[in-house]
Amino acid sequence: MNKEKVKIIDCTFRDGGYYNNWNFDPELVNEYLAAMDDMSIEFVELGFRSFDKVGFKGAFAFTSDEFVLSLNAPTGLKLGVMVNAAELIAYPGGVIAAIEKLFKAKKHSPISLVRIACHFHEFEDALPSVEWLKKQGYFVGIKLSIGCAVFC
Repeated sequence: MNKEKVKIIDCTFRDGGYYNNWNFDPELVNEYLAAMDDMSIEFVELGFRSFDKVGFKGAFAFTSDEFVLSLNAPTGLKLGVMVNAAELIAYPGGVIAAIEKLFKAKKHSPISLVRIACHFHEFEDALPSVEWLKKQGYFVGIKLSIGCAVFC
């Protein structure tokens, strides 16, 4: 197997956040990130980047660049976030306006990976956000609700 083609993404915080409202102890997070780096895991998807701020949700539900910079993440570890395509598509100014509001150019962000979660019927409408993110320097993935992921 060619290791250069296989990308391992740890999604423990993003996925596990459903159980604790994305509210993790900072010390646990820093220890976990160090462990992922020690195991040579290339990507850790920290949480979501979202407009939805209804009800209590911890920092991993929004995962702002400022929050990520407050973590003690090893320098070689690539950090990522997930965005729901439905939020981008429903944004009043359109998909590009939404993604521009959520992200700045990669050179100004601690985030390396952006995965867009979408249903099959949202896929085509989400594609302009993929193009914009790639032009900004991000590694981009699409997680289709049918259970597969596509990376570009």
